[in-house]
Amino acid sequence: MGQYSGQLNGVNLYPKRSVLVHKPTAVPRSNTVKDSVLRSIRARKVLVILRAELEGLGSERQVTRALRQLVDESKIAQIGRGVYTRLQKTKYADYLVLEKTLTELAYDFARKKGAEIRLTKEEKDWISGRSTQMPMGNIVALDRQINQKLRFRGGQVRFEKVPEG
Repeated sequence: MGQYSGQLNGVNLYPKRSVLVHKPTAVPRSNTVKDSVLRSIRARKVLVILRAELEGLGSERQVTRALRQLVDESKIAQIGRGVYTRLQKTKYADYLVLEKTLTELAYDFARKKGAEIRLTKEEKDWISGRSTQMPMGNIVALDRQINQKLRFRGGQVRFEKVPEG
């Protein structure tokens, strides 16, 4: 017997393999309304997204359905009626949280609605030294009334009209 040749009864057991060259191909972008909405949300610098801002991506029903699916898939969060924001994973656990606090998102929402942010009576008292109790920030004072609450996982922020001065 001689050397092992890799053949059995004249049949090559290890045929030459042709070298496959991987040519990168462009991945076709999906053109569904849901994908368009997600791309639009991820491309924005602002974190508060209103449903009305996404009107050009499809009909009202399609956009609403796409937003509902993205919320169900935990890609975005609904924090109010027609108000959405992005989520991020925490550094130490596989848990999704808001990218900013709910109060900061409420300030952004109020600015989008054109309202001027003011100090609440409790904040004024604390700043002036009339009170030692620090306001806890679940109320955002504005120059006009916004009848909406922002909520996320048990936390809530409401808006209050405060007179000037």
